[in-house]
Amino acid sequence: MKKNKFIYLLTAIILFGGLIVSCKKQEDITIKTPKPEKNISAFKVSNNFPKVMHLYSDTVYTIDEVFNRLDGEQLIIDSGTLIKVGKFDKNVPSGSSIGGIFIGPGASMVANGTAQKPIVFTSSTPKGLQDVNWQGIYIKGKSYNNNGGASGSPTDFSCSLKYVRVEFASLTFDGVGSQSRVENVQVSYTKPKSAFTIMGGTFNAHNLVSYACGGDNDFYIAYGYTGKMQNIMAIRHPYIATLGNGNLQAIAGVYIENNTNKKALPATYPILSNLTVIGPGLQNGINPNYARATAIITTNNAKFQIRNSIFLDYPVTTWAMGDRDSYNNLREKRAEVDYSIFYTKTLQSPFFLIPSGAAPFTSTNFANIIASYSNNSRTDVGAQAFYKNPFSYEDIDLSVNPNTTILYKANFDAPNFNDTFFNKVNYIGAIGTDNWLQGWTNFTPLRTNYNQAQ
Repeated sequence: MKKNKFIYLLTAIILFGGLIVSCKKQEDITIKTPKPEKNISAFKVSNNFPKVMHLYSDTVYTIDEVFNRLDGEQLIIDSGTLIKVGKFDKNVPSGSSIGGIFIGPGASMVANGTAQKPIVFTSSTPKGLQDVNWQGIYIKGKSYNNNGGASGSPTDFSCSLKYVRVEFASLTFDGVGSQSRVENVQVSYTKPKSAFTIMGGTFNAHNLVSYACGGDNDFYIAYGYTGKMQNIMAIRHPYIATLGNGNLQAIAGVYIENNTNKKALPATYPILSNLTVIGPGLQNGINPNYARATAIITTNNAKFQIRNSIFLDYPVTTWAMGDRDSYNNLREKRAEVDYSIFYTKTLQSPFFLIPSGAAPFTSTNFANIIASYSNNSRTDVGAQAFYKNPFSYEDIDLSVNPNTTILYKANFDAPNFNDTFFNKVNYIGAIGTDNWLQGWTNFTPLRTNYNQAQ
């Protein structure tokens, strides 16, 4: 696809930016006595790691290599444990960081924190110098990934992640099955990769947060993923953005596709409820790459069901449809979106159908499909109308403003949404009156002193 099919109005973004981000006092997570730090290589016996590795909260662990768990091996991490990953190499011209965690097929990772004692994976580089990311956590299960064929074990168990933060790196689920548990996970300040990469699999997830993602997508969902997700939040930082490498070469809060082989099976078909996707708005200093950005992209024969969600503050377009197959899936009800709110104060159509290969359909046809669902609505106000302080990046507050309509507009009266997985909440978007973000998330990791004495 030619780039000029998706060129956005960069000049308008720069000229109309308006909000100045304030800077507040430094936040420290300090303790009276630092915990001992131990490199994970100390566990090796005869140059091999034991089959079961157990990390305890009384020690801070460092990893400066790729730590692998292979078939039959386990990684168990206690609540409240801090793991510092990466090793900056100043001798490489552009700078690089090594270190990561790989959970292979047949292996497992159990990292169950609590709201009071989350498990934290963060950069080993000092506070304020974490620009170079470590390699992230990659969990590869035995469930489906249609990039490698249609075989797989849908009930695979690869992980249990609860109350986990991943800072300055990405989190990837590849063929992770339905016996795995993923809930209350925050990924922040990752680049250039997506924050959450979901390639195939059948696992379900609650309460996921992508914050200040510097990669192309907050949530990339593809290659036959067929699970359910609820309470999904993606919040962009205006200064940080990296264009994608796909056929659209764009940034998206949520990117859904089947496969470049559009007929690959099993087909991607996520069931999503209660998404809040917030873009950078038109703030001063906005990164020029946001000229090619949208809250949601669906392409390559994407199928999905989305409900009770809100897409805000992507200033050029709100939803980009990348191909005719995905458009026809929506038009013919093989894909659906309902009870959702879309930001319309954009510099071009909020619903943008990529012209190449879409004829005779147009962006107007796309908009009419969204409007044909009588429970969808449009808004020309941004996140500040719904949330208390979404753009104060040093002191963010995502509590819902009282009496806003999103607190009572949700609906789960549909076959895939009256499933017992979904909590039948009243609110649209990821957050209601019960703010599940409190206690375990951290929106200022750049200013956080981990394991430092007072």
